[in-house]
Amino acid sequence: RIAEAMVDASVDLPPLAPKGKLLTITTPDALKYGVADLQADTLEELLTKLKLKGATIVHPKVNWAEKIGRFLTGSIMSSILMSLGGLALLMGLYTGSIVALTIGISCFALFFFGHYVSNLAGYEELILLLLGVILLVIEVAVIPGFGVVGVLGILFILIALVLSSSGLDIPTQWKTRVIGDGLLKVAISVSVTALLMFVFARYFPQTRAGRRLVLETALRSGEGFSTQDAESARYLGMRGIAVTDLRPAGKIVLEGNKLDVISTSGFVSKETEVEVIEVSASRIVVRAVRG
Repeated sequence: RIAEAMVDASVDLPPLAPKGKLLTITTPDALKYGVADLQADTLEELLTKLKLKGATIVHPKVNWAEKIGRFLTGSIMSSILMSLGGLALLMGLYTGSIVALTIGISCFALFFFGHYVSNLAGYEELILLLLGVILLVIEVAVIPGFGVVGVLGILFILIALVLSSSGLDIPTQWKTRVIGDGLLKVAISVSVTALLMFVFARYFPQTRAGRRLVLETALRSGEGFSTQDAESARYLGMRGIAVTDLRPAGKIVLEGNKLDVISTSGFVSKETEVEVIEVSASRIVVRAVRG
């Protein structure tokens, strides 16, 4: 009860600590109430009282893996890895980019490596992470659209993050509070990721790099793309076939030319007929032809 009152203000322990205040205890009181067994001011005095005088003292050294683990499990670095990993995974799902997925997976791998080396995560968290990543890869590469498999993948990864952020073998009465701290840390990272994803989706496609990555329409004619805005304008109202999934960005074939487009119909599966409804200097917009 005394140890619990030192970390939980809801514990009522009169006269030492009334309910609502954390218990602070002096060394004499700790000895009096059995919280401490003895007092020693130096290591030599401690060895003498333990009847270990003359014992060989071995100072453990921190190896390179433990140093890396400490660095990766720091509050700032672990939050950066969670936020960057989540953003990269969402970008991968949004654009279908394998590079973004690889970056996201790498961030989470570093996060769990640090927690595993520091004994804050076990095989259970690693298994949940791997299952989540596998489900997300299946969602992007195999199953059209974004559905139950993708949601389960994200859920498994979030559960693994919460358990790793809690990461202590503690008494049952403290578990709720520590898991709550882990939930708070993950919730903050998810909020940061959502904000960054909003900024990415809103502004990145308008940048030069964004147009090249997602919405590029003016490419080399040797690759079968139109290079003139006037020539691209003639595609307005025409119909073509999607040769890749549109997520919503992808490629279609129109009059023998392969074009990068973006769909207003959300996800459009490969080999679906689409119609060009907008052509501008930066993009070609299509919609799926229904029926």
